[in-house]
Amino acid sequence: MNKPFNKPRGNSFGPSRGGNKFGGSSRGGPRGGSSGKGGGSFGASGPGSERFERRRRFLLKAREDIREQFTGKGASVVQAVRAIDDLDSAISLLFQRLKELSALNFPELKLDNEESYARVLRELGRREDFEGGLEQLKKLVGELKAKELAEKSKGGFGTAFNEEERDAVKQLASAISELQKSRKELDKFISSECFKVMKNVCTLIEPIVAARLLSAAGS
Repeated sequence: MNKPFNKPRGNSFGPSRGGNKFGGSSRGGPRGGSSGKGGGSFGASGPGSERFERRRRFLLKAREDIREQFTGKGASVVQAVRAIDDLDSAISLLFQRLKELSALNFPELKLDNEESYARVLRELGRREDFEGGLEQLKKLVGELKAKELAEKSKGGFGTAFNEEERDAVKQLASAISELQKSRKELDKFISSECFKVMKNVCTLIEPIVAARLLSAAGS
């Protein structure tokens, strides 16, 4: 004989007095939710917000440091020193080419420094024009040196240059002279700025040396 079917008390899937089957509260939200006292990972005062705030402060500090590198005192001096180094490299390389080119025509040409060498060739260009340009040569290197070079040009062992070759020498010498002029202007700027940025240091050492120390330090 079959036993009578007894209806269970309450619904196994429905809410009960203590809560539902899945552990939730019948009155509030899930245990430990954002509305609870303990708060969750997205709470206003949770560890997530603290990490976000630290990250924000670090980014602000990094931005300030970068801005200081570009706008801080001495930034222009650092860039000017590096530009001078680049100019020195370019001048040295071009001068070697000028000297090798000119030596084909006037190997006896000897002057005290690169600046005088480039200045003379910028004006005269080739050996054949030295004797006729004696007065101009005197203004460039002085009377004694001008006579010496004019005399050497008469019996030079180099090959004769035509007008196109002379113009090529002049153009190269002119480019070197312009770079040397730019270097002088940058050197003046560095000396002036260094006394503003590092006055005490510049009283002990040359401004260009102080600028190189500043460039090595970065700021």
